Amino acid sequence: MTDDYCVFIGDASFDEYYRADNWPHHGTKIELEPIGTYPGGMIANAAAVYAGYGEEAHFCWVMNDSPNTDLLLADLAESGVDTRLVDRDNTLDDSRCIIVIAGDDHTVLTPQTGLSRIDLSDEALAWVTGARYVYTAIGDPVNVAARLTALAKGREMTAKMIERTPDLDFLYYSNDMIGAGGLLYLLEQGIDVPGKVGLAAFNGVELLDGLPRQLATMDACRREIGVKAAQIIVAHNKGETLPGGPIIALSPKLAVGDTLRRS
Repeated sequence: MTDDYCVFIGDASFDEYYRADNWPHHGTKIELEPIGTYPGGMIANAAAVYAGYGEEAHFCWVMNDSPNTDLLLADLAESGVDTRLVDRDNTLDDSRCIIVIAGDDHTVLTPQTGLSRIDLSDEALAWVTGARYVYTAIGDPVNVAARLTALAKGREMTAKMIERTPDLDFLYYSNDMIGAGGLLYLLEQGIDVPGKVGLAAFNGVELLDGLPRQLATMDACRREIGVKAAQIIVAHNKGETLPGGPIIALSPKLAVGDTLRRS
């Protein structure tokens, strides 16, 4: 995966065009003449145009699993836009825009689909952070700021450490996302990982196929700790004792990855 691509984050929709004699005043009723329905959406249109110039375009959004969505994604694919980053959520309504033409005026009505936020998957996040450009017109729905901040912090901290200690041969990060930022920075600088600098992180976040290297990390059993803690609370409230007594042993899992040197 190279960085010479653009990720487009936003909606694809069917644009429903209607003609009216005039735009209604408050409390009045008018008839609309159907003109036609066409694949659209501001971000999807931009992605199609970008791909039309021979550039690599990736479309990222959350849509339902309806036949209309399949048609919209097929139209994007036909235009040369990659749609692998589209997530499906069948609680959402179909995406559509109602465009009313009255004389020289165009009025756009956008029914809400029910989407309130987007939690980018690890794969989508890797594509977004590795892109040369990200094109979007949205704000609050994307729950990505904190994760991007961690990646940026990893880049910044790694750059400072390498500048301060050029012969540094190993870096440990107590957070996988910060470690991913450090890994991306080192590779961008042409530094051999793990040949010149080895890396390891912590938490066991699934750092997927999108990263150029699989980061060495440890799964610290955070989920298991939460489950056991809940079981202890429930048992205590019931006056029961968990099997095994007061000591609970968990086994962290080490993922060696591709960022450790092997002798």
